[in-house]
Amino acid sequence: MFKDPNGIETFLEKIKITRQCLMVHGNHHKIPTDLVQATFLICQPEIERLKRWILTQILEKDTQLKEASFNLSSFVVTCAYVWVCFVKTLGGHYDDNLREHCFFAVECRSRLNPALPENYFGNCLVPCLTFANKEDLLGKDGIVVAAEVIGKGIQMSIKGVSEEGFQGDLAKCSSTTLEHVSGIAGSPKWKFYETDFGWGRPKKVELCSIHRAKAVIFSERSDGEAGIEIGVILNKIDMDAFEMNFADTIKTY
Repeated sequence: MFKDPNGIETFLEKIKITRQCLMVHGNHHKIPTDLVQATFLICQPEIERLKRWILTQILEKDTQLKEASFNLSSFVVTCAYVWVCFVKTLGGHYDDNLREHCFFAVECRSRLNPALPENYFGNCLVPCLTFANKEDLLGKDGIVVAAEVIGKGIQMSIKGVSEEGFQGDLAKCSSTTLEHVSGIAGSPKWKFYETDFGWGRPKKVELCSIHRAKAVIFSERSDGEAGIEIGVILNKIDMDAFEMNFADTIKTY
């Protein structure tokens, strides 16, 4: 356990995050019966194609740049792609042009000051909540917009940890309307499919709890190929629409 010099417990109480609300209770939410679960794959050549296209658009927009001002990683590109597909699928459920949010966690164990000990075995994550207008995400450069806000959001979260703590990110997350949030859980770097507790490696990894929010889970591909495996839970009608958007959107880049 590491004590936060900024008094994190007092801050959490102010934004109504208490020990009690984090406890697991017996009255679990009833799972809707109309949900279906599906797995989508994006291969590394597709990710690299998206990276090249996004970078080209960024450099054309600002000719003084020689490279992107953020890390255009496979995670950033895939998050941007999935976020846009989600907005295309679910954005029609409401007519407003409110901000759409993309939420995920950022690993920061190597970025703390003072640094964590090398044998530290716990989590060390900070929340990252990015946003963009729905109209911009649905435009022809929607994936560029998404990649830029996600990439720069990661930079700001990392900077916040090193300079001012993560209270601002937590407060922002706690005050956001969940209707307009797309969540990303997991990471291909976690190597789910290499886990072996003595009875062999898993054949399929799924995160059942993502049904509670508009979220997906990322992992490495179970077939061992380079790329990212994406687990999604939606109702059947929305899943059919998401499947179409996921397959068709990549063809335009």
